[in-house]
Amino acid sequence: MWISSIEEAAELALKGNEAAMTTYGPDFGALANDPAALEDLDLLSLQTQLGPIPLLKNGANNYWDRAHEARAFRAAGFKMLGVDVDRFLVIRETAGFAATRPEFSALNTALVSMADGMNTAAADGFFMIPDLGGPFETHLRFFDSHPNITFYLQTALHLLEGLGLDVTIPDLKIHQRDYAGDLAARFGSAAAPTCFFQSPFLESEIAADPGRNTGRTRTFENPAAANDVHLVLIGDSHGYSGLSGLLSFFVRRLTYFWASRASKYGGLADQLHTTIRTADFVIEESAERFFLRNFSKPASNVTGAE
Repeated sequence: MWISSIEEAAELALKGNEAAMTTYGPDFGALANDPAALEDLDLLSLQTQLGPIPLLKNGANNYWDRAHEARAFRAAGFKMLGVDVDRFLVIRETAGFAATRPEFSALNTALVSMADGMNTAAADGFFMIPDLGGPFETHLRFFDSHPNITFYLQTALHLLEGLGLDVTIPDLKIHQRDYAGDLAARFGSAAAPTCFFQSPFLESEIAADPGRNTGRTRTFENPAAANDVHLVLIGDSHGYSGLSGLLSFFVRRLTYFWASRASKYGGLADQLHTTIRTADFVIEESAERFFLRNFSKPASNVTGAE
């Protein structure tokens, strides 16, 4: 199927979440009011109009604990480890979307210190922290730790607009498949119909190591794109499943690297440095939990940067 508007994306996302609630809701409903059971599963519970859904709490990055403390941006490490990029996207965790901001301070206080650490870069929009922009029912992917297609579409448009590119939404291909949400998999084994963007412009995909995501590369070619540019995207699962294929509808060429600045891009470093020489724009993306772990530190003075 194909869509060409945010409203159509939201409609599909809502239908997908309704299906997920039918599939997983009864089992999670029995857990939602049991704090001990939630703690054992490393989950939180969020009440939505469709019923309670799980959110990831800590994961492997001690996210929940880090997110509630004042943090300062580690500017020196950030600049030393990475390549020069035009924008740096930080995708909030779903728990971060749902939390009240004054009590959920880590990313906010780290952002305050960025103005010192990056000089004018933060003020110029170098760091982009997309907000949810809509109700949970259409912007979160229920029973999964990732947002929905509506959020990714709004984020892509915001990013392209910030780069001065054409944001006219073309026809976007949607693939619906049975998918087991990564949070649902903690208490069940069922799958529910879920929508993802599917690019017809994928030219190549190479996995460095079978069964391992880090080190994966993708190349897209879209000769009829409205924007005659080469965009390089560096990121994690958000970049892979949420943004790379979607952005390929808007630009002539897109190269995606599943790599991290924190490891100096690992085995992809040489290829990345070669590729960005011919790129018009270079974008880096990180999930909030990785950003807090790798590029922030506890701070008593939240306005001071490293």
